[in-house]
Amino acid sequence: MAKLRALFFTIISHKKVTAFNDFLRDEFTLSAIIKESDNHFQLTSRGDTYMDKVYFCRENEFKTKKVYKKLKELDLDIKIKRKGCMGQCKTCKHNPFSVVNGKVIACDTAKELYKKVYKKVN
Repeated sequence: MAKLRALFFTIISHKKVTAFNDFLRDEFTLSAIIKESDNHFQLTSRGDTYMDKVYFCRENEFKTKKVYKKLKELDLDIKIKRKGCMGQCKTCKHNPFSVVNGKVIACDTAKELYKKVYKKVN
């Protein structure tokens, strides 16, 4: 992976980025995409490694919106979304909760939930 990163930082033009993406797809079981934004390049992996996914239920009345906003402000390399009903009604009715990478995390308070989710994604 270190060699991959070194090669990654030597890429300058869009044509080279496209060629590098094709090289990665051909040479490794892991596929990767390089995105250019503000003269910086970002490597986004797909396949065996993945970006953490955190979902919050909009219907939850235990102030999980604050937890969502705090995590969103941190600008972590994770996908954070608020969704409608997530089918966890019993949990949702009694506790603040979140779904991290498909696993439900429920706590007694929103503060505890924030700590658990942050620990799980870092």
